Amino acid sequence: MQLKPLVAFLFTTLPVLTAATSPDTATINDISNLTDDLKGFDAAVQNWDLQENSSPAQTMKDQVNKAVKDLSQTPQDAKKIESLTPDAQNKLVASMKEFTSVAGDVIKHMTEKQPESDRGDGYRSLMETSNKATGLFFNELQNSLANKIPQETVQELSGQLQGLQDGLNKAI
Repeated sequence: MQLKPLVAFLFTTLPVLTAATSPDTATINDISNLTDDLKGFDAAVQNWDLQENSSPAQTMKDQVNKAVKDLSQTPQDAKKIESLTPDAQNKLVASMKEFTSVAGDVIKHMTEKQPESDRGDGYRSLMETSNKATGLFFNELQNSLANKIPQETVQELSGQLQGLQDGLNKAI
């Protein structure tokens, strides 16, 4: 199985929420739901036996398809936020920390499953594309929140991005 589904899932996906929640709660929930999806994806990765039609491979494909469908929900919700309370800011940062931690685990497990001898141009290109997509997602999220949260919180979110991108660079 190729790593292409991982890229689509990890860095270009966001779950849809109901419209009944406030924008700040929706944004935090978006990230939390994405983290939960990543945990399920990671479990499938760890059970992956490199057989295209195995159950974990199908689970991975199903989750990728679901997540791709929900591509831009978090930045859309974040754009609707007028301001964030300190509590909501803390929850947002905690959600991003958990998301990047779980995403880092997925990257680690995928690189463990992909033998170094098989990491050719396609693998490197895939990880480089993941890195760019991650940067675009985080930049859009940060731009959506730029004047709504303190600069130190924006910097903390930037630190989360940098850590995730460092992991991707190591995987290349």
